[in-house]
Amino acid sequence: MHAREPQQHFNAHGGQIMSRREFQYADDKSDKFWHIELADSSFTVHFGRTGTNGQTQTKEFGSAEAAKKEYEKLIAEKVKKGYTETTAGGGGGGAKAPAPVKAPAAKATAAKPAKAKKTPAVSDDGGDGDDDE
Repeated sequence: MHAREPQQHFNAHGGQIMSRREFQYADDKSDKFWHIELADSSFTVHFGRTGTNGQTQTKEFGSAEAAKKEYEKLIAEKVKKGYTETTAGGGGGGAKAPAPVKAPAAKATAAKPAKAKKTPAVSDDGGDGDDDE
């Protein structure tokens, strides 16, 4: 068997796509996608509701390093918000997004017994509130 050579992809601006990552978010209220492609000193995001064409935005940077830093920051933000990666192969050639951080398990504590309510003492006045007998 021969190892497959990685395919080279080019974006609409002719720049080589260095990394493409795809994410999805779904809950009771929404079902969204978010894709990002890093190419040289820019990246392009494509996002929207699943089943729609969505929107596309490209952002240019002064250097490839600056573009990559922002690319990784945005991926980390999406993962933190609950997006899950759907990229085939899980990473698209770029650095993998950090795993979602799980909240520490709550400590099990014994239930405290309910406090007994104090009831007013019954007076000998027949319950009319008048101390006169």
